[in-house]
Amino acid sequence: MAAVGSGRQFQKAGDWPHGWGLVPREHSTGSKQKLLGISKRGNRYVRKLLVHGARSC
Repeated sequence: MAAVGSGRQFQKAGDWPHGWGLVPREHSTGSKQKLLGISKRGNRYVRKLLVHGARSC
């Protein structure tokens, strides 16, 4: 909650991953779309929490 705040700065629920840099990188040519790993532009702490949460599941 301290890192995200109230969340009112985002128009839609799908906008918050873009704001935190949690979207996959993309390498597309023509009609083929290839999604790579998540970018490292966002908050390092939030990415770390997501990785630890995924590993615990």
